[in-house]
Amino acid sequence: MEPSWDYREETLVDTQGILVKRNGHPLPDGQGRHGLAALQVASGDAEREGAGLMKKLRKYAIYSPATAVLRGTDPETHPKHPVGLSGANLADALETTIDVLRKTTFDEDPDLHPSLYSAVYEDFIAMTEWAQEARVERVDSDLLPAMVPRTGNSLVFTDRFMGGGQGEISG
Repeated sequence: MEPSWDYREETLVDTQGILVKRNGHPLPDGQGRHGLAALQVASGDAEREGAGLMKKLRKYAIYSPATAVLRGTDPETHPKHPVGLSGANLADALETTIDVLRKTTFDEDPDLHPSLYSAVYEDFIAMTEWAQEARVERVDSDLLPAMVPRTGNSLVFTDRFMGGGQGEISG
């Protein structure tokens, strides 16, 4: 599948001047689908400010969770640590964070305020305005049919607006 975009204009400037400039003319043979700035930085002066910015942007990624990956029924296609770009290991990361905060708060460091655990949890719940609570469960729970493959832990949310025993959602 080919991208649905082309670079038409591109400029990378730093305090030393212009590193790369391309003006409004599409390049032949799909060459416009590659940024000149990244190519120039790779082959040019690595000490310039613009080169530093481009190196930092190489690590940039967009987190775009997929329900099946969050549920642990599909594998992560873009694995990263600690959470993949499609959401794999989010449940494990949340569980680890809460466990560390709980243990640190109550067992190891008496100077930490006990509300830190609940503040992290409340922040997590606030990200989903419809959630009343969230917990981490093994994917072998009753929420998924037996024939669905499982890869680990899953987040289970209780929806504050759904009633009648239908309010649990995994993801």
